[in-house]
Amino acid sequence: GVRAVAILAQGTHLARPGSVTREFPRTPTAMSDFAASCTLIVADDEMANRMVATGNFGLVGLDEDDEEKMIEAEDGDEALEALDNAQDNEDPIIMLLDLHMPPGKGGDGAAIAVQEKWDEYKRKPFLVCCSAEVLEDLKAKPWADNFHYFAKKPLMQDVAQEIHDECQKWFEAGKPAKWKYD
Repeated sequence: GVRAVAILAQGTHLARPGSVTREFPRTPTAMSDFAASCTLIVADDEMANRMVATGNFGLVGLDEDDEEKMIEAEDGDEALEALDNAQDNEDPIIMLLDLHMPPGKGGDGAAIAVQEKWDEYKRKPFLVCCSAEVLEDLKAKPWADNFHYFAKKPLMQDVAQEIHDECQKWFEAGKPAKWKYD
């Protein structure tokens, strides 16, 4: 249930009664100033997926207790509104966009909308397509170049760390509208 998801989002392995659970260690990268400066906008129609993502990005070093730095949205329109409202500085923004968020705008539509207004944003977002689908298939879609990164759901700590690290490279490269990663 939700309690199990909350435990999972905190990076704890679920265990049988009487056994020991273990926490994943925070890595040196997780404690970086870059992570502390990031804002996360996570758009997903499933609350459990948002909880897992925010919890694991918290383990990577983002401030999960600051509601202005951990913003949840239920669809692409809410994510775009959150981005519009977060233009007060030039700190990094990571936007996790679920591909399918019925009945609202999906991640592909939100990414297209961001790219259309790219030059208007002072805070440019690192756009991450999140899906349980085969990522290589998604990268071949006509809208794929609107994203900077593709990530498999659920977004566990190792994936959150990979997204953080790639966002830092992108940010240091000048936040280009189009970005190809290895």
